[in-house]
Amino acid sequence: TQSPSEPAIDLGLVKAHLRVTHAMEDAIIATDLRAAVARFERATGLVLLPTVYTLYLDRFPPGSTALEIPRGPLRSVASVTW
Repeated sequence: TQSPSEPAIDLGLVKAHLRVTHAMEDAIIATDLRAAVARFERATGLVLLPTVYTLYLDRFPPGSTALEIPRGPLRSVASVTW
């Protein structure tokens, strides 16, 4: 997994929403923001920013002609090898 470098939601927007005007709590707010985004992504199966994933399977799913990608929405597939 290659995570995006920028946050899913701008820290400035979150601070404005929380009415925080100083920088003393930026680290705490940023940590909470990352945790909230991770929880949202786990709960919904969606990702908020473009992210690179590698999916390894030891076999095709039995009785299936399709592979189910566990994350979404899917923008592109770089390669499929077996």
